Amino acid sequence: MLIFPIAMPLLWLVGSWFSAVDTGIWRHLIDTQLGGVVLNTLMLLMGVGTLSLVLGVGSAWAIVRFEFPGRAWLEWLLVLPLAVPAYVLAFVVEGWFGVGGAWYRTCVSWFGRTLVCEPSAAMKAIVTLALVLYPYVYLLSRLAFMRQSPQLFAVSRSLGLRPVQVFWRVALPLARPAVMAGLALVLMETAADFGAVSVFNFDTLTTAVYKTWYGLFNLVVATQLASLLMAGMLLLIVTERLSRREMRYGGQLAHRLDLRRVVGWRGIAMGGLLWLLVMTAFVGPILQLAAWAVQGYDPRDMARLVKLLEHTVVLAFSAGVLLLSGSVLLLFVLRGLGRAVPSVLAELPNIGYAIPGTVLAVAVMLSLNTLDGWLARVTWLQGAVSQGQSWLVGGVAGLLVAYWVRFLSVTMRPVAASLIMIKPNLAEAAKTLGETESGIWRRIYLPLVLPGMMTGFLTAVVEVAKEMPATLLLRPFGWDTLAVKIYALTSEGEWYRAAWPGLTLVVLGLVPVYLLIRRSRIAQTRTVARSNGFGKSV
Repeated sequence: MLIFPIAMPLLWLVGSWFSAVDTGIWRHLIDTQLGGVVLNTLMLLMGVGTLSLVLGVGSAWAIVRFEFPGRAWLEWLLVLPLAVPAYVLAFVVEGWFGVGGAWYRTCVSWFGRTLVCEPSAAMKAIVTLALVLYPYVYLLSRLAFMRQSPQLFAVSRSLGLRPVQVFWRVALPLARPAVMAGLALVLMETAADFGAVSVFNFDTLTTAVYKTWYGLFNLVVATQLASLLMAGMLLLIVTERLSRREMRYGGQLAHRLDLRRVVGWRGIAMGGLLWLLVMTAFVGPILQLAAWAVQGYDPRDMARLVKLLEHTVVLAFSAGVLLLSGSVLLLFVLRGLGRAVPSVLAELPNIGYAIPGTVLAVAVMLSLNTLDGWLARVTWLQGAVSQGQSWLVGGVAGLLVAYWVRFLSVTMRPVAASLIMIKPNLAEAAKTLGETESGIWRRIYLPLVLPGMMTGFLTAVVEVAKEMPATLLLRPFGWDTLAVKIYALTSEGEWYRAAWPGLTLVVLGLVPVYLLIRRSRIAQTRTVARSNGFGKSV
């Protein structure tokens, strides 16, 4: 039952091709936009993936291997862009570089109207998404580089390899699984993005699904189009896993960080580039949002902001409780069944996370429409609602189903990381000492899993609060959230009025980022202590 809500939309996406195909709509899409949006999507994936790799892997290698001014601060500041929703950074970038923006006016006054003064929508979308998503690659690459033994690099240098060759021929190949895992997250988020590309008016497959549904009013064709995007994402995941199927990787936690001191102008340049990255991806946009918020302050907007925040918090906390409860229950079920669970079922939550919000909204809408039809035929339920009223579609239930499918995997990961540390013989030893099942849960499992549960819950709350496309398409009437309001205001070019909801979402996003940094610091401290022989005292 816990897996069914995830499987149901996937089955509808596949089953949409067994419905009657509207050849007229498809011919119109093929003739007018389908080829263009497919090329745009591929261009966006390649551009964001390449730039995220350069920024993420490069910054991780610099932090792990070199000592330069500001390194201790930059090690954690480089994670902060994760707190900024892509569509929030997008309207800041559009306010800077769009027609009429500060850069545009200054550049035109100096050089006249040239391509440099007016960056293309593709370039703005690629840079914006890469600045927001590169921390995925940075975090995983940094951890992989930290696990590589300094002795390995010393041996490589003794064999005549220069530092650059050590990176390309030794460190990077060993870190490939972590780098590719981060890249996969970046590509999934890029393919799922709807808000940022909408701000730049850059059509991709996600916007095509939305326009087919709301512009051409054809839900079936929208579903078929969505299934193509879903198939592409699954192909990407399978291809990456098959590419390293025969490869084996080894590594150990490094005994210490073997930092190479970089002095003079090289150290200043290395630190300066990373500070520039942090300023561009986080500090600059936050300052711009604050400036716009002050300039566009309106007491009436503040009253509306409170209502938007209330809707956002209610939906986010409701979904967080549901996701956390389901994650704990599902993980204990999977733990109990062990190898009896088919691998496909165990991977369904991860597949759900790869579904873009617009695709998910279409699949959930069709699924709930079918369930509504079944409920309407139940005799004893027919008098419970008024004629023609929907049970599920257009209500909070539809949103909760979408959040379940999209974010169950995100909630499960920190809980699973805590649960995997609990050895089965711990509960068995407690039973031999006379402890009851309820006592084992209360005194053993709960204290050990509680930190992961809190992290999973807060992560789910913030992810739901930032989620925009599924909320935009499935929300009940009058239930605008901060994310939906940002989309509505930026669609009309109201940058000043969108600044307050944007700042609020960034503050919410800082919560899981802070927890991530805090847990990473604790884990790094314990690792260093163990490697120095003090593991028993930590």
